[in-house]
Amino acid sequence: MKNNTILKWILVWVLAILLTGAATVYQSLNGPTKPKRVDLSMNDGQIYRFRLPRSHGGSSNCPIKITVSDTLTGADIFYRKFPANEAWQQLSMIRKGDTLTAGLPVQPPAGKLEYYFRFHREGMEYRVPDMEQVVIRFRGDVPAGIIIPHASWQHL
Repeated sequence: MKNNTILKWILVWVLAILLTGAATVYQSLNGPTKPKRVDLSMNDGQIYRFRLPRSHGGSSNCPIKITVSDTLTGADIFYRKFPANEAWQQLSMIRKGDTLTAGLPVQPPAGKLEYYFRFHREGMEYRVPDMEQVVIRFRGDVPAGIIIPHASWQHL
């Protein structure tokens, strides 16, 4: 009888550890702060892949940097507060070599923006993402004494 109870407790602990591990992996792959992966397919067959931020900490604008080697391609970012139904604001991205850059305006902690891109090349326009917007959440500053142990734990 005692062996059967011990075996049940061992099984419960093993299942708890496996479930926690599976939840951790799922969160790290699909969580709301994970950068969104998107593709830009141009008519000439060129495909560019980007990772777009969905979380930003600090008290500065969120830098957006996208590598597009074709110097004939330009881009604008359209953004607005989320979940408001305001008019879209437009930022033109600035080219520096192979990189297009801009900065989404900083928001108060827990503030959110939704954004998308409109790329243009030789009279053609391409929207990225195609049908949706990316939502980014602003966190504000987090003290190093809190963020370092938290970040270290997530990368174990």
